[in-house]
Amino acid sequence: MKQNLSMLRLFWLLLAAPAYGSLQEDACQFYGNPSDTHCPCSSGLEAYLELLYFQPFEEGLIYAIRNDARQTVGGADGTPGGPLIDLEPRWQPGVRVALGYSPSFTTRLVWTYFHANTVNHSHSDTSLPGTGLQSVWVPAIDASVLYAAASFRWKLDFDSIDFELGKRYEVSPHLSVNPVGIVRYLLVDQAFEAQYGGSDSASAMNDFRGIGPGFAVRSEWGFAHGWAISCASGFSLLYGRFSTHYGFFTPTIPAALLINDVDQRYHRLVANADFSAGLGYGKCLSGGRWRIGGSLNYEAHYFWNQNQLRQPIGSDAPALAIQQERDLSIQGFSLRAYFEF
Repeated sequence: MKQNLSMLRLFWLLLAAPAYGSLQEDACQFYGNPSDTHCPCSSGLEAYLELLYFQPFEEGLIYAIRNDARQTVGGADGTPGGPLIDLEPRWQPGVRVALGYSPSFTTRLVWTYFHANTVNHSHSDTSLPGTGLQSVWVPAIDASVLYAAASFRWKLDFDSIDFELGKRYEVSPHLSVNPVGIVRYLLVDQAFEAQYGGSDSASAMNDFRGIGPGFAVRSEWGFAHGWAISCASGFSLLYGRFSTHYGFFTPTIPAALLINDVDQRYHRLVANADFSAGLGYGKCLSGGRWRIGGSLNYEAHYFWNQNQLRQPIGSDAPALAIQQERDLSIQGFSLRAYFEF
């Protein structure tokens, strides 16, 4: 009797095994699976690569004044009457790599690298009196010093490493929310070079190294089979060291009349904010154990008081040294390819 019961149990197990496997496979292929939500049968390990196409912008990068005419102030030829010439940043590529583990609690390590090198050139006719380009980065003895050509170069090296720890909440079968805490290390190196005519020039640097806490909230809404709209926003506070330098060379002005080679090193607390939104598609493979996909996103990143450069200005002895405290912003698009297993 016991032998018959054992044979009967074995028979039912063999009969139910294919159906159980089919149900398990179906459970991994659910409708509205968001592009970054892991498949139920995967281990939760993930890796993704993003190609970035960003445009940086920073306030205070005016490098010349175009003087078509001059105004008379107090009977003296002084105030320039032309428009300001600002640097026009260009779109340039970057890369982002991430490794993570996200079955329910999410852990990620994200590295972002972006390098920008922008050069602008300006020219002016100096054949008429009072016309030409007036320098901004090289102080002039008086307003009569004008140039036929000016150029400006801005180099930006941006590196960030984020360690994220959070938890994903399945609000509905089609909507997930993932709040995370962040520890961010940020490196921003900036170099500036201004050239006026063939002899006058200025160079400066503004470097930052900082680390601090932050948070972010990511959400994804799966609106069709594999398709999803994602959105994320975050904020962080970084404490770090600024190192700045400013110097200029001009054979026409005695160096004793002006402050030159200004170096500063100090610590500050600065903030930054991040935002992204995009459209993605993902598909589970091998019975829901693997997942591949991609997404196209728009991103915007804002860094308050990132430019701490102290730049001397003026033509009287001693010259003035003005600290700008300008903001840096980076915006553009990212194309992501990811793999989950």
